[in-house]
Amino acid sequence: MHVPEEHQKSILMRLSCGALAGLFGQTLTYPLDVVKRQMQVGSLQNGANGDAAYKNTFDGLRKIVRNQGWRQLFAGVSINYIRVMLTLSYIYLILLLALFITFHVSSLSLKEMHWKCKPTLYMHP
Repeated sequence: MHVPEEHQKSILMRLSCGALAGLFGQTLTYPLDVVKRQMQVGSLQNGANGDAAYKNTFDGLRKIVRNQGWRQLFAGVSINYIRVMLTLSYIYLILLLALFITFHVSSLSLKEMHWKCKPTLYMHP
């Protein structure tokens, strides 16, 4: 994907690209999480007799698609999308706060910083 030169340094553009990459990654890896969860639940339910529902991840993918349909592999992915967006929003907020603090501190002179950051000692009588 080509991004025009004037938008390459834009924070909003970088955030959008990061969000899209996160959503794409979640979409690709979510079926593996589904298989992992079903293997974990199956091992808890069948732990007493030692019968495993799936031999491995690929066997789990194949059996889920055959028995429950391919849509089952993506059941609940929308909640993960919301989680990704909330996480990115939080990271963006932290980034803005860090930039604000950095700008504010760098605009102070050394004398002002010494005065504002002067430690206070309390002596007990």
